[in-house]
Amino acid sequence: MVLNKPSGLPVLRSEMFYQHTVMAYLEHLHPPPKHNSSLPNPNPSVAAPVHRLGVGTSGVLLCAKTKLARAGLSAALQHRKMSKYYLALVSIPPGSQPLEDRFSVDHPIGQVEYCPGLSIAAVCTHGKKSLSHAEVLHRGSAAAIVRVNIPTGRPHQIRIHMAAHGFPLVGDPLYGVGGVPRQDILYDEHSKSRDHARTTPLPRDCGYHLHAHQVHFTHPMTQEQLVVQAEIPAMLRADSPLLNKQVMATAVPCPSENTTGLV
Repeated sequence: MVLNKPSGLPVLRSEMFYQHTVMAYLEHLHPPPKHNSSLPNPNPSVAAPVHRLGVGTSGVLLCAKTKLARAGLSAALQHRKMSKYYLALVSIPPGSQPLEDRFSVDHPIGQVEYCPGLSIAAVCTHGKKSLSHAEVLHRGSAAAIVRVNIPTGRPHQIRIHMAAHGFPLVGDPLYGVGGVPRQDILYDEHSKSRDHARTTPLPRDCGYHLHAHQVHFTHPMTQEQLVVQAEIPAMLRADSPLLNKQVMATAVPCPSENTTGLV
């Protein structure tokens, strides 16, 4: 099963989001069948995502309706036999180095302390090996649209690697140049006001433009070679008005529980 996930929809449940998730949608669409036989069910229905997409990321999300299918797709992902291609709108900061037509980023990604009680993924020396390959598709005076392939799948990898290369995603409230949390919006431990805490950017905040455009994989049951893709959002097309417009990053909170699900 392939879903076209909208931006703002979490994939997995959490303390904050339970019903407004892809998992809840899948359970509603494909509830586990009752198994009354005394014999074990060899291939029970367990509709679930095979991989994850960030809350603010839209596009192709592969899901499996059985344990057998999920095991096959997960193995393909683990052994890098599945290719995922994303489209991202990256900023071109004034005075920055020229953005190459093609480039690769291999900064390690790991957990770093962000604010009291919270660690987030970022570039760090003790992180895991990570690799992203990017190609510029369209350029403007203020931004560019890049196609990114990620052989590895670290949390927020594209946001971090594009920022580490000097070109953070347009509108990203969290990651700045260097692939680390933006220094101008870090948590102030001396401020305890609710308003300040509310505006502190978190990894789940939206505001950037990142789209899972294509996934190339082998069907786990038929062995057919497949390419699935999701329609490109307007802000990631060649005529995007953001290509020539400087955009200030602001934290856009994830929608609340009463927001509708997949569209």
